Amino acid sequence: MKTEVSGLAVYYSFDNSFPDKFYPEYTKPVSIPKDASTMRVITYRDGKPIGRMMTISVSQLKKRAGIK
Repeated sequence: MKTEVSGLAVYYSFDNSFPDKFYPEYTKPVSIPKDASTMRVITYRDGKPIGRMMTISVSQLKKRAGIK
């Protein structure tokens, strides 16, 4: 993943919770947990949320990544 705007930090969750700046930061590719059905991501700049939280299904993630 990468942002269209530079200088943003991306935080994510796979457990249906709502990530914030205290969740893991996406800095490199991650393994999708076997029991995960969705991924939520949000971006922050200088400790403040920027933009909207996004939710994407694991099946869509795999499709976009070219994983069968």
